[in-house]
Amino acid sequence: MTFLGQKVAEDIGDGQAAYKELLKNMGYRLWVSRLTISKGENKHDITLNLENSGVAPLYGDWTVVLYLCDASRKVVQS
Repeated sequence: MTFLGQKVAEDIGDGQAAYKELLKNMGYRLWVSRLTISKGENKHDITLNLENSGVAPLYGDWTVVLYLCDASRKVVQS
């Protein structure tokens, strides 16, 4: 069931196309619009711009945390 009602995305004879299209357009659609990485002596400076092209706005400020891992998946910087 969705907040739109339990029959809003029912199959109308086209397989699941209508349902998939509805779900594709709901909620957040976060994507990276810009990324810059510069390497210093002991750290990396990363600037990351995210944009939301979905229909749901973000409610409040969210903290974003990035983890830089080495080849063995050990976190070397966050």
